[in-house]
Amino acid sequence: MTFNYPQTGSSNVTTACPVLLASPVMTREKFSATSGLREGQIRGQIERGHLPVFHIGRLAMVNVAQLTWDEIHFVPCPIMTKDAFAKATGLREQQVESQLDKGNLPRRNIGRLALVDVSKLVRLCMAQKDPIHSY
Repeated sequence: MTFNYPQTGSSNVTTACPVLLASPVMTREKFSATSGLREGQIRGQIERGHLPVFHIGRLAMVNVAQLTWDEIHFVPCPIMTKDAFAKATGLREQQVESQLDKGNLPRRNIGRLALVDVSKLVRLCMAQKDPIHSY
């Protein structure tokens, strides 16, 4: 796999840089730990519509995939075990398993393993209508 890293030439064109994304969605707590914002600040930004939310069943997750711009290309791990996805998102493993069973999280079966289909989840997150990029 090869990547084009930012380069500027005589045409002043910059190519995109890949970003390793552990998960396209995170709990408020996990996003707080990752971003450095306090949970109250995150809650306020969500209530004002400044942070995008992606619903997985009744769980409202921060839609990290939409906090980007077109020049960045995500390189997520295409599938994850339930425990790895739980660690990346801040959910409990039981919540992940429950949402997979309900069909609220994309699932990919490989043999007897039920894995989270992260690549499909990224596409769902990116396809969601984006009310926050009106600035």
